Amino acid sequence: KGDLKCHYIENAIIHVQGNIMADYIIDSKVTCMGNIELSGGNEIVLGGEIKVKGELLAKEIGSEKERITNIEVIGEKIMDNALLEKLYAERELYNTKGLELLEKSKNLAQLMERDNSEELYDQLQLVKKQMFLIKQKLSESAVKIQEAEKNWTMLYTGAIVCKRKLYRGVKISFGDKKLQFSLDNIEHCRIYYDEGDVVQGTL
Repeated sequence: KGDLKCHYIENAIIHVQGNIMADYIIDSKVTCMGNIELSGGNEIVLGGEIKVKGELLAKEIGSEKERITNIEVIGEKIMDNALLEKLYAERELYNTKGLELLEKSKNLAQLMERDNSEELYDQLQLVKKQMFLIKQKLSESAVKIQEAEKNWTMLYTGAIVCKRKLYRGVKISFGDKKLQFSLDNIEHCRIYYDEGDVVQGTL
């Protein structure tokens, strides 16, 4: 749940809520919700699968033999939470009101079995109209919630920083957006997400 500091990570499965500090990571499955900083004599990432929310800082990533190394930058879904909370609360009120009206209609129906008066009949018809309106409100509320839940964007604040060489065979993704590799390895680079695309910058 905190940070992890160790000499190396090899053939391991690790989930860290904070940051990771190590010399190298080889053939491991790592999920890090903070930054991964490699420092020491090697500072390499080789093989395996890494998911990181912050920055991954390494000297080399991958190998000359183009060994498959998967790196995914974790994004954060940005939604209008204030609007959603308002809509959820509104739906809850309609549900509560609907249950109250349902109970009232049952009671009126029972009373009418003993006293089939016009007054009780009118009351029951009014409750049924109110129940119909509540059903309409619930239906409208469901549509609004669905629209609000669909209206979101992904924010990627993390990046991949390679101080020396990023080899072919390394697959870097930000959601469904992937780094498009050229025919050559990439040197001294920073890979990040900007305006809906994966950007390759230089150090």
